[in-house]
Amino acid sequence: MENLVFEVSWDEEAEVWYTSETPIQGAMAEAPTLEELSKKLSVIIPEVLAAE
Repeated sequence: MENLVFEVSWDEEAEVWYTSETPIQGAMAEAPTLEELSKKLSVIIPEVLAAE
């Protein structure tokens, strides 16, 4: 299995981390912490891949 690299950024005004660049179209998320963002992506990624 290849590694997937996501670029994340901090939105200071909204106070959330968000995926700014993803290798999987549709795998976008935001969360107040990096840990929560990672958890969200671990759910979203399989769903997006299954839909393709």
